[in-house]
Amino acid sequence: MLSIGIIWNTAQSMKEDIINDMNGKVNVICSFDMDLEDKYIEFVNSIYSSENMEQYKIDNKISHMILDPNTNVTVVLFDFNPNVIEYHPFKKKNVYKELEDCKKYIRDKYKEYVDNYTFDIVFHATDSLEELQNCYNVLLRYIEEHVCEQTTFKKRILSIEDRKNG
Repeated sequence: MLSIGIIWNTAQSMKEDIINDMNGKVNVICSFDMDLEDKYIEFVNSIYSSENMEQYKIDNKISHMILDPNTNVTVVLFDFNPNVIEYHPFKKKNVYKELEDCKKYIRDKYKEYVDNYTFDIVFHATDSLEELQNCYNVLLRYIEEHVCEQTTFKKRILSIEDRKNG
């Protein structure tokens, strides 16, 4: 199943290591960078808009992330095995085990290297088709102005369309 991950600005110095670690747990398709500049906070709020997360939790993440003046994020497209599902007591719902294991591993490994760490400011990934669609639509809104690798992005976004339709 396709997922979109985001390596937040707070972990940009470790993005290559994070992607390499992810590739040992899921199938990384591609990645690209975005410099969100003055749209950073708006982007983060948009990404979390499809989740049932209280705004104060999103605000807390943002307040810690913006302490880092870097406004770059790395978008990672990846596939994971959706066949093993388990109940997640904290989320109080069933989750995809391979995806949850990957997110937990990345967050746990890299959080100690992030200044002013609070939960989930290293890596975000879509957990459901609804979140995937929301994240994809958000990326489309920000892509033209903020993608650092304009020449290769069209091929990457087409790969998302192919996977969504296939």
